[in-house]
Amino acid sequence: MTHGGRGRSRSTIRGDSRNTSDAGAVLVPHLRGEQLELLDIGSRDGLHPRWRRLATVLRVIGFEPDVEECRRLNASTASNERYLPLALGARPERRAFFRCRAPGCSGLYRPNTTFVDQFHFGPEMTVTGETLVDVIPLDTVAAREGLRPDHLKIDAQGAELDILRGAAATLIGTLAVEVEVGFNSQYVDQPSFGDVDRFMRNVGFTLLALRRTSWRRRSVLDAVATVAGGANHPRRCSLLQ
Repeated sequence: MTHGGRGRSRSTIRGDSRNTSDAGAVLVPHLRGEQLELLDIGSRDGLHPRWRRLATVLRVIGFEPDVEECRRLNASTASNERYLPLALGARPERRAFFRCRAPGCSGLYRPNTTFVDQFHFGPEMTVTGETLVDVIPLDTVAAREGLRPDHLKIDAQGAELDILRGAAATLIGTLAVEVEVGFNSQYVDQPSFGDVDRFMRNVGFTLLALRRTSWRRRSVLDAVATVAGGANHPRRCSLLQ
């Protein structure tokens, strides 16, 4: 499903692109020497493999509020990738940043332990520290840095809708958005899939695809382990996103 805007097809992508290692080469003739600009918001561990397949035609600007991780990324990635140690949100403000046992679970929203502790991965979302960070809207950064993204990828541990609300001007020229969403609240006061989908539709985007993952509750895995003779079940899944 797409929506025409300013002569360009616009869509919201919440799923995998076609599985091909030659995706970048396929696009080269159509780009006429230009690159696609991707803003990778929540870029811990670097560019995701589904975007890495397009690396030859991408110019990547990543956002990672963990300063040390951001420094590591800038020191170890290609020349067409640049990472900024910024936390994005709906408005300029100072907010608490919750550090979790698993660094990739850290963010501006406190983990919803009542919910996540029902699952085996729950302990990894235990808060181990809390700091204050300066939050800035994406529109402010885009104007300052001269960014004109073709694509946004947002994985920000519950803060996705805040980031979108701070990107009203940026979204006008954006072709596609990949955004992590949840049907259950992994984080306290986390907006749901419906909230994000409603916002995106209101600004002219429609859902194109949905990638589904899930966690199994502790009780289910324990039951499987018992049947299997006490061995831990090897499968780990994540909540619907």
